[in-house]
Amino acid sequence: EYGDIRIWIHDLAEIDTPAFRTFLHQAVKSYADHLVSGPSEPAVSEPWTVDGQKWHLSQKSMGPVTKQWKPTLLVELVGRLTKILPELEFDWNNKTAVMIRHPRVSIRWGRIITNNRHGLRVELGAGSRWVTPVMIERFGIDPEITHGAANEHDLVAFWLQDMNQLDVRQLSTILQEISKTYEMTEVQST
Repeated sequence: EYGDIRIWIHDLAEIDTPAFRTFLHQAVKSYADHLVSGPSEPAVSEPWTVDGQKWHLSQKSMGPVTKQWKPTLLVELVGRLTKILPELEFDWNNKTAVMIRHPRVSIRWGRIITNNRHGLRVELGAGSRWVTPVMIERFGIDPEITHGAANEHDLVAFWLQDMNQLDVRQLSTILQEISKTYEMTEVQST
């Protein structure tokens, strides 16, 4: 895949070799040839645009590494979110994340990042400065709140490797409250 290249270098001795220079030269030439040849079939060059759900469930965006989460986790999480808020819409046609839209929010409401071997990274928009750490303490691994600027929504984020790490009752309560916040905002702006 040409869209994601990572090289971890620990010291100069690792890359200061004729073999590495040859590799780098071949990689640059291959990439340049790919650019000159133009885009291939979307199903080959950008499979997430053709069948995004299949792409995210395949876990191919992570390459050949040991994954600490199973594809069924993504299906179960989307199912839980939909059961709590049936009006949510999921856009699977992104390379690294499933975007979540709320009908009363004009911007992306949340996302589930799927290209990390350690787990799913879940990010959800919340009302400004009303979510507390205690309210999300049972949200997966390392739950956190990032406060937005004045009049901007906060972001609740956490990692998930298994549904047992998520208190669904707590999630339901928070999501219902977030939805009410959007309803109140909508009423106040009309």
